[in-house]
Amino acid sequence: MCLIEKSLNEYLKDVDKDGIIIADSSIKVEYIDNPKFYKIPIIESSKEAVGSNIAANMVALGVISGIIKEIKKV
Repeated sequence: MCLIEKSLNEYLKDVDKDGIIIADSSIKVEYIDNPKFYKIPIIESSKEAVGSNIAANMVALGVISGIIKEIKKV
């Protein structure tokens, strides 16, 4: 889970080839060779819901929960 570009760049190399990568849609990404890469508007959703990005971590938890549920279906 990365909400800023610096985190994505720093930790991307540590993600297992079967790992899940979730990044905020505001992060500029050229190409990531991972079928489990998701760009989600986490910060934008937080701003829409409460007027600031203060709830971004709560939105991120919801995203993780939803992705895990979808993976379990497969």
